[in-house]
Amino acid sequence: MVEQLGKVSIIVPVYKTEKYVQDTVVSLINQTYEDVEIILVDDGSPDRSPEICDNLAMQYDHIRVVHKENGGLSSARNAGIEHVSPDSKYVFFLDSDDTILPHALEDMMTLAAKENASIVMSNTYLTVNEEDRSQEKTALLFPSSLAYTDPKEFVLRTVMGNCRGWRATGILYSTKIIKEMGCRFPLGRISEDVVFNLQFLANADKIAYYNQPAIKVLKRAGSITHTFQNGFEDTIYYIDGQAKAFLERVGLDGETDKKYLDAMLCRNLVVYLFSIMSSKNKMDKAAKKVYAKKIIADERNRGVFRKKQPLPWFESKKTRFGIRLM
Repeated sequence: MVEQLGKVSIIVPVYKTEKYVQDTVVSLINQTYEDVEIILVDDGSPDRSPEICDNLAMQYDHIRVVHKENGGLSSARNAGIEHVSPDSKYVFFLDSDDTILPHALEDMMTLAAKENASIVMSNTYLTVNEEDRSQEKTALLFPSSLAYTDPKEFVLRTVMGNCRGWRATGILYSTKIIKEMGCRFPLGRISEDVVFNLQFLANADKIAYYNQPAIKVLKRAGSITHTFQNGFEDTIYYIDGQAKAFLERVGLDGETDKKYLDAMLCRNLVVYLFSIMSSKNKMDKAAKKVYAKKIIADERNRGVFRKKQPLPWFESKKTRFGIRLM
């Protein structure tokens, strides 16, 4: 009998994933840890996803479905937070085309209790391509050298200094901190996970690390991470502002700490400049150059480009070489 250490509320936003959501929920039902509630948030999905969710809720007492008008991923996750039970101890986010490994919640809850941690992270996850699901690969979110247990140190050196640890899925978050501090995902933004994490980590006491993959991520060709995002510099500047607010909130706004802020902005801009000039961007060559020059000409951007910035961590050697060259 697995020891139950408190309720886990699993929030799954659902939108246009009728092909995948059944497998996602089955992976949650098959967890070895039983004290869970599964909150499926139908974000106004126009396919059969709402019907599939309702059918699952009829079969299992610990599944609830929230139906709402379409508002995007952040809106759906926030709606899920509003429906978390009062006796919930931790919240776990999972996308509706991904799955969770059978022992993940049991292992992570045991670790949370042992370490008295506000948050439990895994620095690895499995990936599988939709075209060929027979081959799984292990992806590294960040190396063990960046696994700081102190939340402030983690934000400075990992989230900001190396732009890692941004993901919100596959992580155990203290429900108490989310509720009391009003942690929410920003509406209408890409990279909403990092903003939520900055809110949460500003109030967390300790991070514990689960040294195994917790989730399996399905790589789909049409996903947002595989397309060029026009105007993404606005999101980069928004994240820069949120990180600056974090430093002020926790009293780390000295010049030594601000170097990490500059490193994050520099890294994000360089990666976006690559994206602008890549084949993902369907602009003609002249328009790409004008777009890139406009970003480089910004006064704050020019300031961080002129400073000697540390090379951020990337798992791919090819990417590291490209960033160093840039």
